[in-house]
Amino acid sequence: MQNLYTRLFVTVLSIFLLSACFSTSNRYMTQERYADIPLGAPVESLAKTVGEPFDITTLENGHKEYSYLERIQINRHMIEHREYILTISNNRVIQKRFEEEEEYLKDYMK
Repeated sequence: MQNLYTRLFVTVLSIFLLSACFSTSNRYMTQERYADIPLGAPVESLAKTVGEPFDITTLENGHKEYSYLERIQINRHMIEHREYILTISNNRVIQKRFEEEEEYLKDYMK
């Protein structure tokens, strides 16, 4: 009987651990989420909606730039990169901009 409980415990634990591996966070930057960020938004709200930035740069004037990246596979030959840059002052968003670039991939699988 104890062997049955042990096997049941191991099975339940395994399912729990595997499900944790497959769960993904929904906190990442997209074009839609970028558009929804208002000027004046507090930094704390960014972490809750789009997660932590990829990079934080301190500018000469003391402002910070938070960079978020998005990669979109268009087809097997092309990827689109978007970098969303939010300028932060006094823990609030004061400016927004994004840069877009397409990259053509070489087909190595010939």
